[in-house]
Amino acid sequence: FHDITERKMVELNLTELAFRDPLTGLANRAYFRDRVRFSLLHAKELNTSVAVLFFDLDGFKYINDTYGHLTGDATLCAIAERVRRYIRSNDIAARFGGDEFTILFENIRDIHQLKPMLDRLVENLFVPVKLSELILKVGGSIGIVISISDQDDVDSLLHKADLAMYHAKRSGKG
Repeated sequence: FHDITERKMVELNLTELAFRDPLTGLANRAYFRDRVRFSLLHAKELNTSVAVLFFDLDGFKYINDTYGHLTGDATLCAIAERVRRYIRSNDIAARFGGDEFTILFENIRDIHQLKPMLDRLVENLFVPVKLSELILKVGGSIGIVISISDQDDVDSLLHKADLAMYHAKRSGKG
């Protein structure tokens, strides 16, 4: 008889680290890409689509440069919590890197079914972040794309969402 509890706990922690962003607790890039791949296959079977939302924080560099990385990290955590609050339980939110975030929406038949949730998310992204005595104005540039069956793969979908976000940024942000 051998007690392997400690080893199993270490394995569980390593698995968690492999798929989670350690700062925000959201999914990381590797896990997100894997879920998009799986969701595209599932969508094909169900004759539905997936949507990928890509956003970054406008003015985040200013926050980091002015108030320091600890304040920047706290801002990222606050935004991650807002994202968690305004997505459906089966959606996947990830910190893609730096101040970039992605959200995967599955079983989409029409963009209009996402509109109420997207409106709440956008509205709450622009609410200032309160950290101790600081009130930081944040916002985000957002791009969203819906998959086309038999045309999109993970890379093309993420690329299109990234392009849509940069289009929003060039069009005046937000």
